[in-house]
Amino acid sequence: MIAEAGRIREGSTVWVIEHNNRVREVKVVRMEYGFATVRFPQGGMARLRESRLYIDQEDAIRHLPRMYQARSRRGFYTKYDYSETWR
Repeated sequence: MIAEAGRIREGSTVWVIEHNNRVREVKVVRMEYGFATVRFPQGGMARLRESRLYIDQEDAIRHLPRMYQARSRRGFYTKYDYSETWR
């Protein structure tokens, strides 16, 4: 379920789809005017629309494009295929 304004509060942990190919856990720092300022675990911050936030990881994975959902593919592999944070 995509996050709703009433369910997401400052300090809560949510999931985002990054670069349209991996899911990352972030922490909400501030919410205002339909935007959320989030902090990444490795450092750094971003300001995203509420529609890009997901309450649980499974829901975020369901919204990934199909080509990134399947882990068994042949041929070209990117550095993100070997990364633990992508899974």
